[in-house]
Amino acid sequence: MDEESSFFIKKKQNASPILKSLMIALFVVLCMGAVALSVISFHLSTQANDKAKIDYCKINPISCNDNKNLPAITSFSRVLVAVAHPDDAEGGAGGTIAWLVDQGVEVYYIIMTSGDRGNQNRSITPEEMTIIREKEQLAAAAVLGVKQVIFLGYQDGYLENSDEVRYNVTWWVRTIQPDVVLTWNPIFHTDGYIHGYEHNDHRAAAEIVLQVAYPTARDPWYYPSQLDDGLDTWHIKQVWMFSFNMDYNPQEHIAIDITSYIDKKILAFQQHKSQYTSATELADSVRSD
Repeated sequence: MDEESSFFIKKKQNASPILKSLMIALFVVLCMGAVALSVISFHLSTQANDKAKIDYCKINPISCNDNKNLPAITSFSRVLVAVAHPDDAEGGAGGTIAWLVDQGVEVYYIIMTSGDRGNQNRSITPEEMTIIREKEQLAAAAVLGVKQVIFLGYQDGYLENSDEVRYNVTWWVRTIQPDVVLTWNPIFHTDGYIHGYEHNDHRAAAEIVLQVAYPTARDPWYYPSQLDDGLDTWHIKQVWMFSFNMDYNPQEHIAIDITSYIDKKILAFQQHKSQYTSATELADSVRSD
């Protein structure tokens, strides 16, 4: 220890009781002030976040995690399911889709990739698998009563949130004019990683849909050539994102009772014959979820 430091400590040790009391009092005041500022700062931050949430919900078409006042089914007439692969729609929301159709809602599909690599049989080429999976998807959509299936034809496993894909999805959104869009949750499918559930194409598809919902389809200076061709901008009311997360929170999630539609969901899912080995095991798996 150098002399300067040693001298400072000795001075502190020889300080008078009055000086010690004043120093302690000043320290306490400063601490209380810091705590008060922290509380005020936290309160202001909370107020700002609440205000931002309210403003966001008023102006943004995407569902704002506050679904206590879920709109009546009669308040919209067209729904678009935009996903990455054939079988995503049936696996993720087949019961909900059957329910929507039963209520008189028109349901459309956009399948962004052909699922051409969703196969472990090396004797079947990606080109052949494309034909197989698109046929399976059309059969599954027919079971549920889907009005139209649009295949964008991108390669399985290589889907990107690119300008080209957003242009094409925007074109179809402005053409179909859906009130609600269903897609994957772009962040997670389960509470934790489960091998075989997560797929990069799912996240990419969801990111594409969310960006198209706001701001791309709504605002006229995104792809104005589409407007020159006779299309118009379109405001999507809500986006419903599905996953395999079982931790239901009524303030954050929409829950639809599909008890009456589970058999139809299973039958539609079973049309994707290239994706399973046992129809019975697939049915049991769906019922147990």
